[in-house]
Amino acid sequence: MRVNWFLIFILISCQGISQELKKKKKTNDFYKEVFFVVKKTKVKHGDYFKINLKTKDTLVKGVYAHGKKVKTWYYYGAHNKKYLEYNYDKGQAGYISDKVKKIDSFTIFDGKAYVLSKVDAPPIYLGYEDEILEVLTQNFNPPPIVFKKGLSGVSVASFIINKKGQIQDIILESVIDKALEPSFLKAFKGIDGSWIPAKRDGQTINSKMLILFSIKFIKNLNSDHGLPFVKKPHFKVVEIVFYGVPRSSKSKH
Repeated sequence: MRVNWFLIFILISCQGISQELKKKKKTNDFYKEVFFVVKKTKVKHGDYFKINLKTKDTLVKGVYAHGKKVKTWYYYGAHNKKYLEYNYDKGQAGYISDKVKKIDSFTIFDGKAYVLSKVDAPPIYLGYEDEILEVLTQNFNPPPIVFKKGLSGVSVASFIINKKGQIQDIILESVIDKALEPSFLKAFKGIDGSWIPAKRDGQTINSKMLILFSIKFIKNLNSDHGLPFVKKPHFKVVEIVFYGVPRSSKSKH
């Protein structure tokens, strides 16, 4: 009988790695992460899952190889509906939601300025549907002045998504209080380097996005805190609502 030594080697290697892995779980206000790390290096290796805490739906599933995303990753919307597929080995998207495909205009650089123009494809954040809003909300850590003054209002920021899918030139266009600036800038760190750049005429191109941070500080849980923003592809609205008094806050998007 012919022995497949290569197959035996692979099986032994996989068994060795599996014995060195440790299962980990992390939870925040929005989701639970389930993954494995190499015990010695603490880097992620193996299957990865992100699960919605409320609905128990899978938001993300993929594979890490020694801390690096590999193979095809799957990103979902509500009710486990597929939103996006991205192959990290090839650096290209597979399935893209019809919601994204139908976006045919975006703010892009035309050689002189950023203007709203027709595009082949808009920039796409590599995450589950609306993850960018949750990341920005989660990473926004309010300073005490929010509670001391009971700050409410809209702040506006902009940033560029360059041809490499990285964000740059973050500008705080309008802020309701200067004390909030460090918190806003820190929030953007969570969405850097995780984009598919916009395309026009088959070429990647720089694009610009606006983020509206709508902050509400209210004491009545039954009050209507919604704002009538019109949704547009080139800007996102992050709603942050604080209830109650200092040191007793709750936020949501």
